Amino acid sequence: TRGCAGDADVTAQTAQSIGRDTGGVLSLISGSTGVTLSVPTDFSASDLHFQIKHLDKQPALDALGTPSSYRTVGNYVYDLRALSDVQTLVSVFDAPLTISMNYSSSDISGIDESSLRIFRNDGAGWVLLPDCSVNRSARSVTCTTTHFSTFNIFGTEAQSSPEPEPAPQ
Repeated sequence: TRGCAGDADVTAQTAQSIGRDTGGVLSLISGSTGVTLSVPTDFSASDLHFQIKHLDKQPALDALGTPSSYRTVGNYVYDLRALSDVQTLVSVFDAPLTISMNYSSSDISGIDESSLRIFRNDGAGWVLLPDCSVNRSARSVTCTTTHFSTFNIFGTEAQSSPEPEPAPQ
């Protein structure tokens, strides 16, 4: 599937139809990492077909860049889409959808775990999603969004502790 950021290859994908009267959940999980999308009722005027595509990280980020002062976490670049029919893309929703991304401990080496956030690329740059929370025990970041595009987890570098002063002699 072409048309993804940087013409990146899709490494994994899933799709599901979700009704506006029922809402639903769609996940693309590999092992303990991946993304889960929770769609509430009345998210749109009609039922939609949702897609999650896991993109090859490097070509996508080469094309999109990264937010200033943030580092990318793991290999979690996802293209989220919704379609009302084969050709009609829906990228704005009437109610916020919840997106959760799981990461591994090795993904955050050198990164302040409390700084992890999900960003969405709107075509002009990265936009921080609102209402984000980090669950350290579940190793997940959860935010809300009313728009679809390309998503990624970013965090800031961990601050190193200063060396203790030697005791006076």
